[in-house]
Amino acid sequence: LGFRIDEDFLSLVGDTLILYDTPDSGGFWFTGMTAITTVKDAEKLRERTRKILKVLDDIAPDEGLSGKFECKVGTLKHRGHTIEFINLTGIPMPVAPAWTIHEGRLILAFYPQMIVSTRDRLMDGDPKADSILANADVVKARKVLGEIGASFSYNDSRAGVTGRSPCSTSVG
Repeated sequence: LGFRIDEDFLSLVGDTLILYDTPDSGGFWFTGMTAITTVKDAEKLRERTRKILKVLDDIAPDEGLSGKFECKVGTLKHRGHTIEFINLTGIPMPVAPAWTIHEGRLILAFYPQMIVSTRDRLMDGDPKADSILANADVVKARKVLGEIGASFSYNDSRAGVTGRSPCSTSVG
């Protein structure tokens, strides 16, 4: 395809990936899935992302199911920052994969709205004080279990039963 995913993309990002689903921000099932990792060279990552998307657009068919097929990069401005996303036309596309770089971190999601929500939280909140890792039950569990390891899931059954809010969080 003209690029190597390991050399052209993975070499530019960190080796730790934070992956979570955020139903509170409008996601449902997997649609709220968001990934964050560090970026080693933001400008080179932008350049290579464009190259990868161009290759994919070049090999795509000219006609889709409902007209001309096009793969374009759309943009959304949010609080003085640009969020990019894939905008496909000519075929049904249930997601609009989106990304941005915020303070040395690459944020990826299935929709630009999830990027907006993540950036708002990073800009306005205190992730160390209001993340799942600050939850009193999770703090107690970590004391009992020790190191969390590669991933963990937390379900707030009370919130789910009372309808207060979505009740599941996974971190991996």
